[in-house]
Amino acid sequence: MKPHIVHVPLQDFQVVENLVMQQLIPGVVLQLRAEPPPVIDYELLGYDERHALTYRVDYWLEIREPRTDNVAAASIANMWIFSLWLTRPTSTSIHHRFEKFDDSESSHAVRLISRAGYNQFDVDFRAFSADEILQAASYLEILCEVDASSRVGFALSLSVESTWVHRWSPGLMLASAAVESLLTYSEERRISTRHADVYAKVVARAGDRDTARNRFQKAYRRRSKLVHGRLPSATDYERLQDLAEWSRILRELWREILTRPSLLSALQGDDVARQAYFNTL
Repeated sequence: MKPHIVHVPLQDFQVVENLVMQQLIPGVVLQLRAEPPPVIDYELLGYDERHALTYRVDYWLEIREPRTDNVAAASIANMWIFSLWLTRPTSTSIHHRFEKFDDSESSHAVRLISRAGYNQFDVDFRAFSADEILQAASYLEILCEVDASSRVGFALSLSVESTWVHRWSPGLMLASAAVESLLTYSEERRISTRHADVYAKVVARAGDRDTARNRFQKAYRRRSKLVHGRLPSATDYERLQDLAEWSRILRELWREILTRPSLLSALQGDDVARQAYFNTL
């Protein structure tokens, strides 16, 4: 593979401080948009796309390929948006990447499958602080090390895809499935009770676990009714709030996983290893 740099525009992304450049992980830099911007073949883009790149993009990711970790630029870009979402729910999105080869004047645009919408009940439009950028970068570093074919890798795929969808129903299904994939350790009955107990152990201190457990069970009951069509009169307002609740539950779990190496290691194990770890909490 020829060496080249991938430029990924970050749409609707702002930083409070006057941040010009920040290395996120080796080979990946958050860069204030250069003037002139990286070489772009605007003939490949429509008017709305050109307008968005000009007026809604202040920062780019610059990703050098090939990478020693074999993680593709598209995956890194999506993991960065997810890392920002874990730090604070954001409306930031990505729509393109532009590549420029070191030994060629040519460049091209590739449209990315990316989260281009957000839930009005789970979003914070404020600019990110420098500390939050560093926090998101720490998440990104660990996420890029997760094997996509592993047990946690499957849960990560569900989690990321839950932030992409434009409709509440698949979003809620993906988010709740990701949560269950992270919490499960048995095929026996009483699934919701076990998951509520594990969730409370992972995200809450001993004195706050009853509250966390009740919150999870309430969300699970709502999910079950929606899945089985028992709330046909539920409004979009209520449904988006249900989705927001599952998004918050999922975000809480990932924050713990990415800051507790022992938890991440246990979740990569089989059911026996998971149960043994959960019993220590």
